[in-house]
Amino acid sequence: GKTLIDLGCMQINQHYHGDHFRSVEDMLDPHQNVDYAARFLAALHARHMTWSMAVARYHAGPDNDPAQKVYVCRVIANMVATGFGKWTPNASTFCNQ
Repeated sequence: GKTLIDLGCMQINQHYHGDHFRSVEDMLDPHQNVDYAARFLAALHARHMTWSMAVARYHAGPDNDPAQKVYVCRVIANMVATGFGKWTPNASTFCNQ
């Protein structure tokens, strides 16, 4: 079957992360999906030391810097526009703001 797909509310890629779940059904379970995504994002933050890079790596993996930058900057801009975030110095530098 095809495994290069994103599953669940946190869009976890089955190909890269499926071995952390017992089944596809578990990947689709909202509690397990969000729990894994939160732990994975926290690990990325610990590795890269900024939320901008953690979100970038979560979205596009370690080898897709142009796509990561576009995605992260859209996320931050949307958070700022809706009042749920602000431009931090790190985010401003990352997005050339």
